[in-house]
Amino acid sequence: MTGIRKTRSERAFDLFNYGFMIVLCVVMAYPIIHVFSIGMSSYAESIRIGVHIIPREWDFSALEKVFSSTDIWRAYYNTIWRTAVGTVLSTLVTALGGYAVSKSYLPMRRTIMGIFLFAMYFSGGTIPTFMLIRSLGLMNNRWSMVLPSLVWGFNMIVMRNFFQSIPSDMEESAQIDGANEWVILFRIVLPVSKAVVATIAMWMCVYHWNAYMDNLMYFTDKNHYVLQRIIRNLVVENTMSGLESLSDASTTNPESLKGATIMVATLPILMVYPFAQKYFIKGVMLGAVKG
Repeated sequence: MTGIRKTRSERAFDLFNYGFMIVLCVVMAYPIIHVFSIGMSSYAESIRIGVHIIPREWDFSALEKVFSSTDIWRAYYNTIWRTAVGTVLSTLVTALGGYAVSKSYLPMRRTIMGIFLFAMYFSGGTIPTFMLIRSLGLMNNRWSMVLPSLVWGFNMIVMRNFFQSIPSDMEESAQIDGANEWVILFRIVLPVSKAVVATIAMWMCVYHWNAYMDNLMYFTDKNHYVLQRIIRNLVVENTMSGLESLSDASTTNPESLKGATIMVATLPILMVYPFAQKYFIKGVMLGAVKG
């Protein structure tokens, strides 16, 4: 069986696509490579103007300072706690809500979905949200980083659409055998919904790992700083607020210290992402089949 020969215009189109994707990958990958290179470079190399891909003069003193910093490890713990608890609870609540609104016999189902759609486009704003968190007594409380983002309207819609695509015969057979809604959800529906569950979980994991604005607004205690807030202080404000254990590192190059801190904060999510990527396209496409 011989392959179909492509026309000249088709080959030109493929060549353009390959070239465009290569350029796009370089544009997206170079900033990460640049920061990693700076983090492992000497002072003279880090301030050198030009392209940084592989350090010409290796220096791991910045990495050693970062790994020996108690403030970094405390921020790591806060970030991991937020990411783990926030991802698990958000995925669970989204699954429960998505399963409920996927049932045609749920009273006021359209009204509930309308509320989710409204919340996707409109919110109370920063100041009302801050006042709400303060009135609930959640200032300097870890739960202020988890509860406000517990349910996203878009995630709920994706989860609902996926559940609607599951054949109803499976659930009807379980009901005949005496299974209730909880058993159907956790024993039948969720096991066949690994793609969309992994997709929602990864979205929330990336969000919580990278988030810092709520930590910036709701926390004044440095013991509750997350990793991204410390990076912000280093890069944006050029201060070591929350990094007292590194404040005496006068011999360490500040630029290398920034690069090393960003490297330590970025590597975990870069290592986890490829393992869940295979679920993304399948989960999103199946979740978008029905409206």
